Amino acid sequence: MANDGPVVNQLRPKLEEVASGIYKVGLPLPFRPTTVNVYLVDCSGQWVLIDTGANSADSLETLEGALAELGAGAERIAAIIGTHHHVDHFGASAALKERSGALTYLHALEVEWVGRFLTMGQGAVRPEAIAFFEAHGFPLDPGAPQKARPPWVGSDLYRPVARPDRLLRDGDELRFGSRRFQVVWTPGHAPGHSVIYLARERVMFAGDHLLPQITPHVGFFPGGPADPLGDFLASQRKVQSYAVEVVLPGHGPVYYDHRRRAAEIIEHHEQRDRERGESPAPGDGVGEPDLDGFCCHGALYRTGSVVMRTTHIRPRRTKTPLRTRSRPWRFGRGCAASGSGAGPAAACAAIGPDARPRSGPAGQGPED
Repeated sequence: MANDGPVVNQLRPKLEEVASGIYKVGLPLPFRPTTVNVYLVDCSGQWVLIDTGANSADSLETLEGALAELGAGAERIAAIIGTHHHVDHFGASAALKERSGALTYLHALEVEWVGRFLTMGQGAVRPEAIAFFEAHGFPLDPGAPQKARPPWVGSDLYRPVARPDRLLRDGDELRFGSRRFQVVWTPGHAPGHSVIYLARERVMFAGDHLLPQITPHVGFFPGGPADPLGDFLASQRKVQSYAVEVVLPGHGPVYYDHRRRAAEIIEHHEQRDRERGESPAPGDGVGEPDLDGFCCHGALYRTGSVVMRTTHIRPRRTKTPLRTRSRPWRFGRGCAASGSGAGPAAACAAIGPDARPRSGPAGQGPED
């Protein structure tokens, strides 16, 4: 069978040279998806790391093993560039900065969200979160806000640099050796998500914006953008204008046709929009998705996904909140309303920021 992309050197299962001097490292994750791709870029003897993985011993040891195989150590990392703030992409940035002394880079909008997640880990509940839950019909039992948080919040898995050395903005160019890294702001999956583009090499580090096998999650959360799906679709169209020969995603295999993949993702969401059709009149709800049996975190993901899509479809003719529920939910095991602090249901404990919770009674997940 003919290969429609460049030859990939298999150094070992976790380490691949995917372009000249650019290496993909698969790092383990304790949740779905079970692996995240980070990238080491050789810049005339100094190394640039794109994304970090989660802050776990297994992940850090795997990355250091890859560096050793390349004849380098952590001290050779000159820069750490995060595509976005999520645990599997920037969670180990503080530990790696300590080990390497590298400069850290993250989009300005993502720094705010780093701070929010660190604050959540201390047990604080933001007022806008309470207002969000109430506006959209999420049940406010004594422990609901805490139990609806991602399971990794407040854990050792998320130890990001709270104040990166440089805040990135759309169009920034970072120079390391002979390479030029261009920042392309692609909001949607996260407000400040950015892909990193090497124009001369025609390589794009896609983060979670362009995944080859799954549709990136786009959620609607307290304090987030007004139309994240609209942002995401605009970002898909934006990247189609770039000349790219190799796409390096945050999850899944390397691939070579970013325009086709972007078009598939756009069509997927346009089809879902057509299926949902015109949104109901204000106050009529958005169809009350069946969330019985979901853990709190899974219910929040589904609530956010449904509101996200309906907000995108409905013209902004009213500021009336979209309610997704008018009757109580029966949450799944491990998510009782006691607020005991026992944590989310076991099925949710294995969910990362890029996976859709699949903890409903019939394997349902939130709308994608």
